[in-house]
Amino acid sequence: MAMIMLRILIGLYALAMLFAGFQVLIKEENKLYIIHIVVSLLTLISVFFANWQLFTIVAITAIVAYQLLALYRGLTTFFHWQHHVIRLIISAIFIFLIVTVH
Repeated sequence: MAMIMLRILIGLYALAMLFAGFQVLIKEENKLYIIHIVVSLLTLISVFFANWQLFTIVAITAIVAYQLLALYRGLTTFFHWQHHVIRLIISAIFIFLIVTVH
């Protein structure tokens, strides 16, 4: 049951990141956010993988990619350190849950 809930949570997170990626891509025409959108779509697809290990690899990779893209965006625009600290905490919690639930 915990694995299903975690997959749903990661899927919702990926949907939120997909929405954010489309917003930035449309608003700023920042082509880097195509990577963001692809990562979000791969994460959404991985939620439906039967293999837990494959889901784990894709989900953790996506979470790290989201962090790196957010840091890049923060460094190239205006760095909101509070935003990045909260993102880092949420990402760490997700990774901890993914690694410990099986």
